[in-house]
Amino acid sequence: MRYLLFRQIDTPGLFGDGTGGSGGIYAGPSGFTLNWANNAVGTPLGLGSSYVCGGNECEWPYAYQFVSAEASGLDMYYRPGSYSTYVSDLGSYSASNVVFTSLDLESAADAYAVSWMQTSQTGGFDSRLEPAIAPGANQQGQIHAQADVDGKDSRVITAVSFDAFGSAILISYGWTGDTTTRYDTQTAVVPASEAKSKTAALAGQGYIIGAFGGNDTYGYILVGMRVHGDTLPRAIGFSDTPPYFTPVVYLTEDGVGFLTEQ
Repeated sequence: MRYLLFRQIDTPGLFGDGTGGSGGIYAGPSGFTLNWANNAVGTPLGLGSSYVCGGNECEWPYAYQFVSAEASGLDMYYRPGSYSTYVSDLGSYSASNVVFTSLDLESAADAYAVSWMQTSQTGGFDSRLEPAIAPGANQQGQIHAQADVDGKDSRVITAVSFDAFGSAILISYGWTGDTTTRYDTQTAVVPASEAKSKTAALAGQGYIIGAFGGNDTYGYILVGMRVHGDTLPRAIGFSDTPPYFTPVVYLTEDGVGFLTEQ
């Protein structure tokens, strides 16, 4: 769940009948709309500040696919809220059976959104909101340094964003079921126009994109992680329709687009 969400259940027969759906969550003057899908796995949130937000309203798209009975007990949640309460909200959502899969902080609209996967059984996951990394000449280096520390500590970064001050916000997970695997890391902060090429480059070096997020103002953070020494290239596909296999990046660029890892 924290590293290869769809790979946990993509054994033939576990994806049910292939049905699923799509939707969106809203934050604005009229309140908040939230959604979930039971016995399903879903994409991260759709991103892109100018696409998901207009004025003081935001709406984030997503897609999901139902799983078969053999893989039941996996639920997908999508929640919006007020930017001013995102830290306390994330704390209230955190649990040992929850893994956040994406985070989008849109302070200009006083809004945020988060997605997570939840299991019906205790999962043994522990989340950590890493110290905010302030903007500056070495911000990218500090992001990489934090990811490197997490990887060596058998932790995986699963959600990232920028706050109102341009500080990088990273969420990492450990898992009681595996405290010894070490992960190599590569990170980058890129404009939307470079997200595809950078993702493809990381995949070619064997990296899974464990986290992706940001905004049009400060750029988009890519966090690539791979089991230490595993340099086998990862196949990357680009599609303008929702894919139903390991979506690792979901960026709206001139419309809705997915970056997916097979």
